[in-house]
Amino acid sequence: MTGVLVTFSILMSAAITAPFFYSNRTQPPQLEIRQTKDMGIHLAVMEQFDKVLRSGALYPRWLPETNYGYGNAWPNFYQPGFYYLTSLVYAVTDNWVDTLFVITALGLFASGLAFYVLARLFFGKPASAIAAAVYMLLPYHLLDVFVRGAIPEYLSFVLLPLILCFFYRLGNEGRARYYAGLGVCYGACLMIHIPIAYLLSFIIVIYALVWSAAQRDWRIALRIGLGMTVGVLLSAIYWVPAVSEIKYAVETVTTLFQYDQNYISLLYADSYGEVLGETFAIQASALLIVIAAVLWLKLSESRRLKSSLPPLRAGTASAFFHESVWIGMGVFSLFMNLPVSYYVARLIPRINVVAFPYRWLVFVCLFTALVTAALIDRLHGRIREAGKPGLARLGTPDRMALASAVAILALKVWFSAYGVVIASLSSPMITREMNFLCDTYCPAGAPAAGKLPLTERIVLESSSGRSDILEWSPLFRKAVITTDEPTTARFKTFKFPGWTARVDGADVEILSDPIEAQVINVPQGEHTVEITYGSTPARNLGAAISVSGLFLVFILMLSDGLRLWKRRQSP
Repeated sequence: MTGVLVTFSILMSAAITAPFFYSNRTQPPQLEIRQTKDMGIHLAVMEQFDKVLRSGALYPRWLPETNYGYGNAWPNFYQPGFYYLTSLVYAVTDNWVDTLFVITALGLFASGLAFYVLARLFFGKPASAIAAAVYMLLPYHLLDVFVRGAIPEYLSFVLLPLILCFFYRLGNEGRARYYAGLGVCYGACLMIHIPIAYLLSFIIVIYALVWSAAQRDWRIALRIGLGMTVGVLLSAIYWVPAVSEIKYAVETVTTLFQYDQNYISLLYADSYGEVLGETFAIQASALLIVIAAVLWLKLSESRRLKSSLPPLRAGTASAFFHESVWIGMGVFSLFMNLPVSYYVARLIPRINVVAFPYRWLVFVCLFTALVTAALIDRLHGRIREAGKPGLARLGTPDRMALASAVAILALKVWFSAYGVVIASLSSPMITREMNFLCDTYCPAGAPAAGKLPLTERIVLESSSGRSDILEWSPLFRKAVITTDEPTTARFKTFKFPGWTARVDGADVEILSDPIEAQVINVPQGEHTVEITYGSTPARNLGAAISVSGLFLVFILMLSDGLRLWKRRQSP
């Protein structure tokens, strides 16, 4: 039975996503993709990332062919996890559109599976399975692919249930493997999508503190904090250089997309804002109605307890507590989408990193599905424990609660299907731009990408000089320059930390021209000039910290394995 459900879920995920990638094509798949906010950008970046990866760089930090060949430091600052995943899948598919389809289809399936694993910690199989399907089909979840093209954020839907799963396990039991599990999943979230990981950090901290206070056991918060620290160590290879070197780059995201200028109610000027507003309204209605239904059942059960009657679904104190936290977190996440949350948001340091308040809808989805699982589990318990068949076992108020929840969840599924998935199929097909121009993460002081001069790869100041390019690979340039007088050689590559130059094997300084292109002083005669993109102290530090994090995870898993082995060996 389990195999059938897994197969069905994979096929359903493929059926939902396939039309978006393969319908209404006029050109070969590798050249065309459906228009969304971000999909075209990700396609261009992941292609460049893969080229650099294949050139031998274990961690690509430079996009060599962007901006007419001047390059761009995008992967030095944007989370690389998604691009590693695309390169891995592309090695099998050899087609970028197929790669995106495989990732989105399997990502949808994996999100449902991950949520099922989380829900089973608290609820029975039927409730967990139904709630997992709800989680998969929530409007904002699908909006991330079909309207926004925000695939890295979409993949966070896979990680969030796993993070909460290890969060709960670690809070209850301080076992080494749960420290490792929380650290690996939280670190993966940091490596795939920083805005969601940043918001998640506050949610986890608040959740842990409330849990510790409720249990009067501050070891809970301490254990969870240490598990998150493991994730911070693992992801240091990304965030240490990103934080240290951002001063050298143009960063336009937080200036173009101010957090306090992008609340849901301010986004009705175009079709994109309209669908976001509709998504918010449906998600808000669903969350509030499901919460109301659960609270009604809790109140009903409380009355039964006061009347000395046995409860129809006693549950556990732990489950009741966590349900209450989910309800609070869901309402808080919903509130943070609204302009009235401005005075709360401004208390969060560097909130502009998030850019869009509607990213909180990711957590609305998560907690809506969890509360839905609680509702279904309670109703299922009442049906099993009462004496009448089917829904007749439920009283009229309970049936009303169930009917309201089913109606709003059905509306959500309908909107996901017609308002998001099917509506996206009318979006035009666009041909990917061969020349990807991007101002973000260019050197500070560089002009707008569209104003960069189109020149030869090497331009000599001396009119009598000559350059012969021996190699021009993604992260290495080698040329022989012959000149009758001292001259400068301008290389068509931005100057940025990590680039180093050598003339005849001796290190030389890289200068820059007014547009931040690299300039090398070359003496009279024939000389071999080599320019290489390598590491920096910040990148070395980040890598060393990440290696220490991997070693810590290994030690944690080994110690837990040894503990289990000793237990089996003991009489």
